Amino acid sequence: MSGRKPKQQGVAMAKLVIALVIFVTFSGAALAGADDDAEQCRSFNVEAAIYGDAAISGDAVIQFCTKAISSGELSAEDLAISYAKRGSAYNIKGNLDRALADFNSAIKLKPFLVEALLYRGGVYFSQGKKHLAFSDISQGLRLEPDNVEGLIARGALFMFDGNFDMAMSDFNEAIRLKPDEPQAFLNRGTVFLMRGDSDRAFADFNMAIELKPDFAEAYRNRGSAYARLSQYDRAIADFDTALRLNPDYTQIYVDKASLLNHMAWIRATSSNADERDGEEAVRLALESIAIFNRAETRDTLAAAYAEAGRFEDAVMEQERVIEMMRAAGMNDDIADARNRLKLYRRGQPFRK
Repeated sequence: MSGRKPKQQGVAMAKLVIALVIFVTFSGAALAGADDDAEQCRSFNVEAAIYGDAAISGDAVIQFCTKAISSGELSAEDLAISYAKRGSAYNIKGNLDRALADFNSAIKLKPFLVEALLYRGGVYFSQGKKHLAFSDISQGLRLEPDNVEGLIARGALFMFDGNFDMAMSDFNEAIRLKPDEPQAFLNRGTVFLMRGDSDRAFADFNMAIELKPDFAEAYRNRGSAYARLSQYDRAIADFDTALRLNPDYTQIYVDKASLLNHMAWIRATSSNADERDGEEAVRLALESIAIFNRAETRDTLAAAYAEAGRFEDAVMEQERVIEMMRAAGMNDDIADARNRLKLYRRGQPFRK
């Protein structure tokens, strides 16, 4: 699996916190006796497509599956599988409405098609319909209790709901059944991290990376763990590795910018003189702004200028911050921003 770049997936939980990915795999067995379109449709490898190295493109799969579905020559079971495959292609392309319609058609034809249940559960989760997601994924697991992808998916649902014990149970079982599954280690490590068990979190993140060295999400999560421990250089290094592996993963840019802004704020405003460094604060703030140009990051730049003794720059930047806050409707923050502006006009830096 080395060298593959997973497409961006997941949900942002909070600044510098973890976004998770649920991967579910279709079997991809050959369809004996079916026509060429149906065979091409069913041979679609969903996991390979997620990582961007499928033998045929999602658009081609949609065409093959559509022809097979329209032929009127498929059995009910083969028709259900064709709908499920086309739905997965739509899902990967981000067309959730069409994906959901196809999964519904597949399940109507074959109510116990586990792959379709799991994937429809993933679509419901993406739409914020967690109760429907849980229902589908649980139904899939009742039919196949040892389905590792289903266990990982249900564990993620438990984790997002804060039910860490149940999430841990599912991830442990997934690892028992498939000890070389990096996603299970990634998700279990996230639970450990959210429980404050950094040592076990790092062990699981490291294992996920060992099993899949190009796993951008694992580097992102480990970077977030380093950030929580104030090991900022290691955090930035992991974020940079994640971005090198997957340059299109927008949320990692946000994570990196947030961390750089946090580091700059400490260097600019800490009450501990040993932690302050005005020029370093300016450098970090500018690097953050280059990624994420918002009022919050420019507020930090103004404080950095003040700490570096560049009060004219601090005043100009803080005036811009106040205008940006007003335009963004950040009315609750404007009073504090104005107080900092008064300090800069008097030639004084801001202290926490």
